[in-house]
Amino acid sequence: MSVSQGGLLPGKKRKESKDSMNAIIKDNSQVGNDNDYDLQSGVMQVELPTLSPKKADRPLLTYKQTDKGPYHVYIENNEPNFSGKLNPVKVGETILKNIPEVDNMIKRIESIGRNRVRIVFKNSSAANVLLNKTILFKTINLDVYIPKFILYRQSVISVDKDLSDEYLLERIKPFDSHCIFSVDSVERMHRKSDQNGEIKYLPINKVVVTFQAQELPKRVAINHVLFDVNHYIQKIILCHNCMRYGHLGKQCRSKPRCAKCHEEHVTSSCHNNSLEQKCLICDGSHYSFETSKCDEFERQKAIKKHMAMTNSSVRDSNNAVPKNTYASVTKNNPITLQEINSSNLPSQSSNTQTSINIPNANSHFTQRLSKPLKRNSPSSPDLTEEARRQIVSQINTPQVPGGITNNPTYYVHEFNTRDETFIQHVSELVIFVLTNFRQTNINSLNKSTITSLIRERLNIDK
Repeated sequence: MSVSQGGLLPGKKRKESKDSMNAIIKDNSQVGNDNDYDLQSGVMQVELPTLSPKKADRPLLTYKQTDKGPYHVYIENNEPNFSGKLNPVKVGETILKNIPEVDNMIKRIESIGRNRVRIVFKNSSAANVLLNKTILFKTINLDVYIPKFILYRQSVISVDKDLSDEYLLERIKPFDSHCIFSVDSVERMHRKSDQNGEIKYLPINKVVVTFQAQELPKRVAINHVLFDVNHYIQKIILCHNCMRYGHLGKQCRSKPRCAKCHEEHVTSSCHNNSLEQKCLICDGSHYSFETSKCDEFERQKAIKKHMAMTNSSVRDSNNAVPKNTYASVTKNNPITLQEINSSNLPSQSSNTQTSINIPNANSHFTQRLSKPLKRNSPSSPDLTEEARRQIVSQINTPQVPGGITNNPTYYVHEFNTRDETFIQHVSELVIFVLTNFRQTNINSLNKSTITSLIRERLNIDK
């Protein structure tokens, strides 16, 4: 299959690198620690089962009905001289043209590299339909497969050293009916030992067990004895040739970089110790091989843990873990508050704003955070408040049967009789009511009539 524009272009085939898991050294302290890095001689390899085999050794895997997902199928171009980009749109067109029945079962198709496309299915049956068409796709130079890390999980189990790998492979069983798996491989872990200048790798009481399952069991049984199952976190590898993470020196295809002077030669041959220490990876004030000081090393640990916990690829885990964490930024750029002289502070009675200068952790400029001062309560009583207290107060009013004051929600306030203006208003209101009494039959007066008169005088609408 060859497309001239944005399709499957012929070119040079990219060389496959050996998976980093084959180069992991295990020790007795903790899975995935940062020990055993040897700057002068590199790191010796201990062969362990890999979840990313080479193309020639890639098994044909399919999903089971018990698999809970995700249901991913990968497609790669296998042309010998391919150097272009595999177009996901053209891949989707090829799938729909040859397998139209999976049209409604595809969630999405996405590019996850120059020469790799991932198809995400809704269920296992639809994914297997595509996997059963591998021969058809090989005729157009496309490999269809499931990555092994999706269907297999690796764990660490503590067992005695006298139990062989072959024995454990036969004896590890599920401890109940809810734990369904099959054991693919068992490999003893080793620790590096330097005895009288002789490097040896001694077996320890831990084994790496590879399960054919998408979820790890919490426990397994060996002859009805239960053992806890822990996630296997890959060891972080630093290349002593290019000073980058993810591969060893013997696998490196890059030019050498010196961790001291940053020139194009290996660090072991450099004797220049007078230069300022600067990391090639994170730009920190340390050498690249001083992993305990490197922020990128902490990020690589988080990536390895994310891969183990979520069963994700290196690419997905790398995208999931941010490159600049808050801890690393504040470590190099600590947040400090500007000292404020109390003599320069504004008075409490003013309503001005005060500014606090805080260095921004993500840039070199200064932020100004304005915070208005809270107005304090006056030390002396407000004149208007004092007048209100003198005018308004609760009084004891004679209770008339059926009167309005019998209503519990009605409150009567007395006003200070010393207020001449108020007395004048009340007097005018009384005179107005009495004047209307003379013009009206006294027998026809009632509460509603008096209320209407008062409303009329005060211009109050009903």
